[in-house]
This record gives sequence, C-alpha cells and structure tokens, in this order.
Amino acid sequence: LIQAASLLRQRGLLLLISDCFDGPECLLPALRLFRQRHHEVIIFQVWDRDELEFPFSQPAEFRSLEHPSQQRVINPQDVRQIYLQRLQDYRLAWASRLERERIDLVTCITDQDLGQLLAGYLQQRAGKRRRSSSGRGSG
Repeated sequence: LIQAASLLRQRGLLLLISDCFDGPECLLPALRLFRQRHHEVIIFQVWDRDELEFPFSQPAEFRSLEHPSQQRVINPQDVRQIYLQRLQDYRLAWASRLERERIDLVTCITDQDLGQLLAGYLQQRAGKRRRSSSGRGSG
C-alpha cells in the first residue's frame, strides 16, 4: 500500500477489501499516507457470519487460516462470551481509529449480496453529503 500511494500522482479513491486481521498497527500507516495525499479511503471489512455470531455449540477443532499449524479443540460454550466481547472491543477500536483518520469502514458479510451492499453504502454516503452540505450555510 505504501508503494502504491507513492506512485499515485492525482487524487483518487482507495477501496480496500480485506478482513483487516493484519491489525491497525500494520494498516494505519499506509492508509494515513493515502489520506495525507488527499485520497479518499474506504475499507470494506469482510466477515463470515459465524465469526460475528459464534453459533457453535459442540466441541470442535478451530484452525487459524493465517497460520494453519495453529489449531485447538475447544468447547465453544467455554469461550463464546469472551470471544464475542474481544471481537466487539476489536471492532470498536478499529472503527474509532479509522474514524479519526476520516476513513469509511463498511462491514461486509460473506453471505450478503455485494450489489445490495454497495448500493446501500452509496445511498448512505449520498445522504451524509446532503446533510453536511445543507448545514454549512446556516448560522
């Protein structure tokens, strides 16, 4: 991303589609560079519904997709509450950091229709722009 930012000469739009599990400390410096160069940045963070809801009830083997050698058999009932809390904390911290950088974050779930997701995002974005431009001249 840092190399790409240095190659772009005109203002542009960066759409990053990722699970963002590299973490803020890896991604933010590059994203900040795009923002400093006046590019617009939008992150579509991809989730599987099971990651968000943790619907598991039977003991199962969980493997890391990033590190396949990391695997554990766990009882989901033992970890569900703490997993969901840590996930919520992670998502809130990530969203807060991106908001400070003026970077939009869109949650994408793998079973969602991409066309509907994009249409909904663009509609929401158009509504934000109308509200912010209509409030400028009042006072």
